Amino acid sequence: MRMQSQGNIEHIIVVSEPLELQAWQEDPTLSPVGVPYSKDRPISYAMWSVTFENKTEQTIFVKIKTVDIYLKNSDQPFISLSSQELVLRPLEIAPQQYHFSSQISYSDVRQIEALMTYQIDNQTYTLQSPLVDIR
Repeated sequence: MRMQSQGNIEHIIVVSEPLELQAWQEDPTLSPVGVPYSKDRPISYAMWSVTFENKTEQTIFVKIKTVDIYLKNSDQPFISLSSQELVLRPLEIAPQQYHFSSQISYSDVRQIEALMTYQIDNQTYTLQSPLVDIR
């Protein structure tokens, strides 16, 4: 995990290891058992698990600005999720899972990474997963 920041939050919030990213792709020509064939069904998937921990006795509001999946060596998001707000109660440990799906194939790219940008008290922070192989 790589965390970059424009401020110091280590004393109030911890992002626990591991940041687990999984990616897989289904064969676009084969539908899952019991599902009628559709050319518009998702075939590329990813799931990113992140755990936030509030180390204080105060509520912390975390504004998740972006959660994106990037193909290896790409500077454009492949899949993105919309922004949301996370409320961390005092001393709370809050596991989060972000699920992604796309109708577009990962194609010949065999690795992806996840990137999250979030804000706490108008300070911006970035989490980045390591590259993972697509199953």
